[in-house]
Amino acid sequence: MQKHYLQCLIFFFMAVFMTACYTDSQKEKQTATNDSLKTQTQNQNSHSLSIPQAWAETVKKNIHLEQPIALKEQAAEVQLIIGSDTGVVRGFYLGDSIQKVLQHEQAWLIEDDSCFKTFSIDLNRRRAEMIDIQYFTDSLTHQLVESIVIDIYQADANAWYDKMYDYYTARYGKPTKEEKGKQAAWESPAAYRVVLEKKTIKQAPGIRIRYMPLQL
Repeated sequence: MQKHYLQCLIFFFMAVFMTACYTDSQKEKQTATNDSLKTQTQNQNSHSLSIPQAWAETVKKNIHLEQPIALKEQAAEVQLIIGSDTGVVRGFYLGDSIQKVLQHEQAWLIEDDSCFKTFSIDLNRRRAEMIDIQYFTDSLTHQLVESIVIDIYQADANAWYDKMYDYYTARYGKPTKEEKGKQAAWESPAAYRVVLEKKTIKQAPGIRIRYMPLQL
């Protein structure tokens, strides 16, 4: 009887010991898994965040390689759209903080979304002529400017297109891609692309300008 009792005690303690070991092992595995996932997420976030910031650094570093153009010497339409002698356009760089845009953009803020901010300039309210400027943010943080789109709603689209075409050619050189009188694209030595295109919708004539980073 006593022998059987001792055997039961031995089996009991062995079971407790093995359960404790298994639990510790599972905890270690779970901790290792969590640490791995945390590191992977941090690496992904770090990589994603570095891209728009790299755009800004590259542009700011190489913007001096562009042909210097005095904005005050340009047509009134060009001055209205470009807005500043500094930055890529309107005083801003791709990769800038969206908060900087909200603080310094002179146009009226008409749409405040987490993915983009839209500003507007009235040209002729009676004829519904205006300029809409959209600053799109990066998909990860929504805090950095990833691209800029400017829509000019103007009946005389040809004149606006020609004036912007002349300005961009003077600033960036010959277009890298062009469909005569309809669309043209330029690449800046500061690692971004500008696309100028004429709108084809008869009810809303005008032009569209897109600023986007080159792949780094």
